[in-house]
Amino acid sequence: MHGEFYDGYLRDIMIDPESQLITGLDVLPANGDEARNAAALVEAEERAQGNDIEQLSIDAIGFNGAVLRTLTDPQGLDLDAFAPARDFNPTPGFDSSEFEVIDDGQRVRCPAGEVSGKVSRKAVRPNAEFYVFSHSKCATCPL
Repeated sequence: MHGEFYDGYLRDIMIDPESQLITGLDVLPANGDEARNAAALVEAEERAQGNDIEQLSIDAIGFNGAVLRTLTDPQGLDLDAFAPARDFNPTPGFDSSEFEVIDDGQRVRCPAGEVSGKVSRKAVRPNAEFYVFSHSKCATCPL
C-alpha cells in the first residue's frame, strides 16, 4: 500500500555500492514483506558470491525492530544495517489498544461505549481484521 491498494508485485534489488551492479533480485507479491526479505537477499548473495556482506543500507521499510535484529545479530548475518527512521506520528483518532475486544473477538467496544459490527477480512489485506462502526454514531460522537 503506497497511498492506495493495488494488485501487483514488489521488486527487491541488492546493488553493490561500488560497482553499481545488481547482485540480487527478488520479486514478491504486492503484499509481500519487503523488509523481512532483506535477510533472504543477503543470504542468497553471500551463498552465490561466496562473500560476506558487512553493511546494508535499506529504505525506511527496514526500520523495523525484528528485521534490524535479524540483520545485525552477531550469531547470524552480523551486518551493520542502516535504515532511516520511519514517521511514527499517530493518525488522528484512537489507538487500537483503547478498544475492548468482546464477543470472543467478533466485535470491539470503542472508548465511547459503542459496539462494532462483526469482524471481517478483506482480500486486499488478508492479515488484517476490520471492525466497522456506524458512521452516524461516530459522526455525532463527543470523543
